[in-house]
Amino acid sequence: MYVNRVAANSTFLNSDFEIGTKIMDDFVLSTDDNNGVANYSLDADGQANLFSYLQNNWAEGDYVFCTDSP
Repeated sequence: MYVNRVAANSTFLNSDFEIGTKIMDDFVLSTDDNNGVANYSLDADGQANLFSYLQNNWAEGDYVFCTDSP
């Protein structure tokens, strides 16, 4: 999982699909409800990394742009 940026609006940029800050390797499908909806989860290190990133970069009301592959 990668976090690409934090922004005050939800407008996508081409750079949102490029490599951002790595949060966790092996961000994989954990369950599938057979309705086409997949659930992903972070391990403990991934959760800590995301929490640290958000503490340093996120502000109330901002959007966080993430991707699961580079």
